[in-house]
Amino acid sequence: MKKRAREIAHHIISLSKSASPGTPFYIVAHADADGIASAVIITHVLNKFDIQPEIHFCNSTEILDQITYTAIMHGKNEKNGVWFFLDMGISSVDRLFRINKKIVIDHHAPKSSGLSSTQKIDKNKFEQKGGDEGTVIFSPHAFGIEDENAFSAALLTYHVAKNIVGEDKIAPLALLGTLGDNLNNGEFVLRDAVRDVLDICMREHHVEIRKDLLFPGKETLPLGQLIFEMNERMHLGFDNNSILDEMCSVTKIPRSHLKKKWIDLTNKEKRGILSFIAKKLLKMGKAPDSVLDMVGDVYISPRHEPGTHMHDYTEFAQLLNACNSMNSALIGYELCRTQKKKHYEEILEHHLR
Repeated sequence: MKKRAREIAHHIISLSKSASPGTPFYIVAHADADGIASAVIITHVLNKFDIQPEIHFCNSTEILDQITYTAIMHGKNEKNGVWFFLDMGISSVDRLFRINKKIVIDHHAPKSSGLSSTQKIDKNKFEQKGGDEGTVIFSPHAFGIEDENAFSAALLTYHVAKNIVGEDKIAPLALLGTLGDNLNNGEFVLRDAVRDVLDICMREHHVEIRKDLLFPGKETLPLGQLIFEMNERMHLGFDNNSILDEMCSVTKIPRSHLKKKWIDLTNKEKRGILSFIAKKLLKMGKAPDSVLDMVGDVYISPRHEPGTHMHDYTEFAQLLNACNSMNSALIGYELCRTQKKKHYEEILEHHLR
């Protein structure tokens, strides 16, 4: 895969350097944390060649078709333009036949509606066999990796882009996109494929690792709401009408502390809450693993203010995933790209509506 990533990087360099002035470059990406992070990584790559891409986000093949059709029908030259499809597109290759130069980076399994029987992914070539010579696909499935959760799109994009721009600049984005993809799959623990990226993030002081509650919301949610969110999303099976009263009674934590954030609690209070939840789950017959899975490595950004989504990579990824339903992926993209407070405040405004 590393060789393939280098080959695609050289292909992107060639396209960028040979493009005539005014050649349009488009990025079409999935409107979640993985797609947003991937789009920012490719933007960094294109900016290296003074190229400002046109960005589009979508969450379905129907919108993907609409974006590409509208761009082409409005006179944008599909033969001269260069298109990147990130975290999507592997199952839409047939529908994208009008576009001559396209690069698809997607970790999802190809569906039957995408690659036909004569269009198998070939790991030894850039091109998709049976398709036009301008189609470049980077997919782990070409290398026998059937599990589409083994790699995120952001991680695949990172492996291509690090051959063009400094890896220290884009490694945090690969981590962010991967954590976002994990959340979509109900996972909180990083897989081995991202360990190299994590090492770079730690070396460059982008990340500090702490042992803490894995569930996102520790930075921004009041304790009471955090418990409700955990109960719902982790299927703990607690009665929301009584769980907070019972927890405060058992742990001796004042009810006024339910308005505090998790990060503002003392270590003793945190241990008391985790012990209470663990004992209750075991009493309900839950497997011991469900208790152990609540605590693990948490990825903190020392460059961002505590009490914000951006301070905890998983919480930041969850916020970006919410962009999919808030129609605010472009704001999430700008936040990842610029790290500006105004974009964070814009997303929060959408999030709280």
